[in-house]
Amino acid sequence: MLGVAVAVVEPYANDWWVTRNACGGSLPEGVLEDLGAGRADDDGHLYAHEETLDERLGRYRCEVNDASSGRGYRFRASAYTSRDDVERRLSDDFSGREPARLALPAGLPGYESQRGDLVLTLDCPRLGEGGSGKPRKLHTRAQIPGYFGDDESGDEPGIGSSYDAGARAAVALANKASENLRCGAETLEVPAEVTRPEPVPLEETAGTPCAALARAPLTREDTWSVQVRMSKRAPVGSCLLERERDGAESGRAAEKTEVLDLTAFHGDFSEGLWKAAGREKPWVSGTEGWATARCGGTEAVFRARALGGDGRTPVLSAGEVRSVLADFAERQAARRGCTQPQVPPGISDSGPRG
Repeated sequence: MLGVAVAVVEPYANDWWVTRNACGGSLPEGVLEDLGAGRADDDGHLYAHEETLDERLGRYRCEVNDASSGRGYRFRASAYTSRDDVERRLSDDFSGREPARLALPAGLPGYESQRGDLVLTLDCPRLGEGGSGKPRKLHTRAQIPGYFGDDESGDEPGIGSSYDAGARAAVALANKASENLRCGAETLEVPAEVTRPEPVPLEETAGTPCAALARAPLTREDTWSVQVRMSKRAPVGSCLLERERDGAESGRAAEKTEVLDLTAFHGDFSEGLWKAAGREKPWVSGTEGWATARCGGTEAVFRARALGGDGRTPVLSAGEVRSVLADFAERQAARRGCTQPQVPPGISDSGPRG
């Protein structure tokens, strides 16, 4: 237990003191200011910081509180190295119909949870192997106040600067957690900037990890864009195709509709994603398909889902979904040194089994 520290002094002096000492003094300069900028419930000052460490259980936590009430947080992060703790959080992130799918930007080794947590995953060479015979992991998750995931908060004013600051703080915290928990993970370089990726036009994806979408049989009279959220260092990554309609005829603002999602999952958790549907092998049926591979002794799973261009009618047939899935899986396997993907040879008679 490292303890809780509160300084009851002049606010600006307290800001300096908390900033200097929070999270073992590891946070980059300026991130706490950027995380508080523009928040209506924040008076701009800091209140206190709390830091806890339990080496035996493999847990480290840091929280910085706002001055407005002392109850809100400016930055919060936790790190874990025990197998049970790590697997419990992976299960939360990668179970159910909508598992995490967005790789962190800037080539960071992590992903964004569905709730908006920024998660970093690193090997811990000093801690040896876990029960599976593979290196134990450091699992670090940071929370940004007011950010609840790309779908919920992605368009909020000022979220870009908060996301940038939160991601850089998360990297610094992961380095500190590795030191405190004797993990021995590679020291991550804190990026000078972490920009949330903007969608790119479909025709510009040819040289990206989402190039399979550029070859999909889509109608050319529509306007298409792609959210490219892939990274070689992340356990998950996604290519999300959107169709844009300007709304001029209806007098409405331009709208984007998600129509096709390609996702790659890497890790021992991934196989359970499609087996949870009651299948014994990869399949393509209706508007969804799965393929598998092995990457350095670890499972990898690739998924394609046609989401429906108008909310009802999928933009691709089942056969076209299979073709795009095969292209995507082969490209991702090649990027990460995986075995040849196992792609379903044909279309199944029925969809996922509940």
